Amino acid sequence: MTNRESQPTSAVAPMVRASLAKPSAVETPNVPLASFADDLDDKIALTRMRDAQKQREDDMMTAPRMVTKEEASYRYANVREQSCGACAHFSAPGSCTRVIGLIRPVDTCDEWERGTAPMAASETEMPGTGAFLMPSIAASETVRTAVQSEAIARQREGA
Repeated sequence: MTNRESQPTSAVAPMVRASLAKPSAVETPNVPLASFADDLDDKIALTRMRDAQKQREDDMMTAPRMVTKEEASYRYANVREQSCGACAHFSAPGSCTRVIGLIRPVDTCDEWERGTAPMAASETEMPGTGAFLMPSIAASETVRTAVQSEAIARQREGA
């Protein structure tokens, strides 16, 4: 391998142009030196385009395929530790690298993989049961509990 072959293309072009500038570098008097330089520039540009296209093709082959919610069997998660909020593919506030569409942290699908940290416990857990509720149900459960507590307090005051 010659010194020129081991160097990157961007470093070879100036060396070739410099050697073409010497009168003895080209023995064909009918071809202008600028033509050689233009050909070299074209070859460099084509090589870069080919390499970029190959990189795009490689990226497409290694990227995971996005699937619809139906294909992934997207559904409500009964177990918090296996919900989208605890999945490696979930990105807050509501997207996924594998499933197309708005993703809720309380759901799950067949693409689920354990993430680095489980979803934090919140008001979505039904007190004392470990059952997992949707946020709107959890909020209504909180209101119902508050109303019941208030009713019990009134009964005790009146009795």
